Amino acid sequence: MNDRALGQAIERSYWLHGTAERIATGLTGIIAVLVALKAAAWTPGTELFALQHEFVRMAAFASLTIWATFTIGLSRRGAAAMLVMVFAAILELIVMPARAEMLNTLGASAAGITLAYLGLHFYWFQVAGKRAELT
Repeated sequence: MNDRALGQAIERSYWLHGTAERIATGLTGIIAVLVALKAAAWTPGTELFALQHEFVRMAAFASLTIWATFTIGLSRRGAAAMLVMVFAAILELIVMPARAEMLNTLGASAAGITLAYLGLHFYWFQVAGKRAELT
């Protein structure tokens, strides 16, 4: 039997700790927000496939949801998804409201957030299952 308790965090010695961890997390967050802003402002010159703009927006907000979840904690994945959805709504309705296709792009953002949330939800079940096996 392994001596790890169910609530004990899994040790990850390969990642940064302390101030370096905070700086890396902050920089990653800035990059994720910039990618989401760039995806919101992006207009394709020539479309390679139908709904290309929505796909790029969906991927950007899914990555922002994953970053926010890992930043505030996997157990708070619902709160992270809601924060990203509020950011997406503010971005679409206040920052860049001049688009005629606002509902399409907001729907694509919501779909990306939902897919990331569901993926993180299944990931949580895998982590919780491995923790239960360790006890």
